[in-house]
Amino acid sequence: MDQLIGGGAREIIATGCCGSLIDDAEGDFFIPTSALRQEGASLAACAKMRGVIFGQLLFTADSLANVEAHDTRNWGDETFAVAMKLALMQLWRYKL
Repeated sequence: MDQLIGGGAREIIATGCCGSLIDDAEGDFFIPTSALRQEGASLAACAKMRGVIFGQLLFTADSLANVEAHDTRNWGDETFAVAMKLALMQLWRYKL
């Protein structure tokens, strides 16, 4: 992210998959409003420190709703392209 910002980016949207902790459908979308740790916590903190706009769009891939039977499902393979299109559409709208 520092390299993107150093190159002039001022609005950044990250997309990716996440594991579901509840029984929901593969490919459901979520917009995080806070982060506790790892990749989301460092991207949000870096954006805040550097004064850029940051958002994240996640979709469910595997399911951890039943810890006795981890369900890998299809790892969200069908949703990656949709997530990228949605992120690009949002950046385009923001520019208008």
